[in-house]
Amino acid sequence: MYRLRRTFFPPTVRRKPPLNGAKNAAYLAVAILAVADDELAAKLDQFRADTAAAIAKKDAAIAAEAAAM
Repeated sequence: MYRLRRTFFPPTVRRKPPLNGAKNAAYLAVAILAVADDELAAKLDQFRADTAAAIAKKDAAIAAEAAAM
């Protein structure tokens, strides 16, 4: 017979809940629904493109700031 073991964390070590867990679940749900809905798929593609552009812009700003140091 197998027993499930729980990981023990001392009182000083606490697990933090995952950041943006609900958002990630929503993104996954939209991606699943977009398989059957072309309009939703287009909106999801646009959202992903906008997010990628925003990340690239922030990355460039951080790189410029680091180069100035």
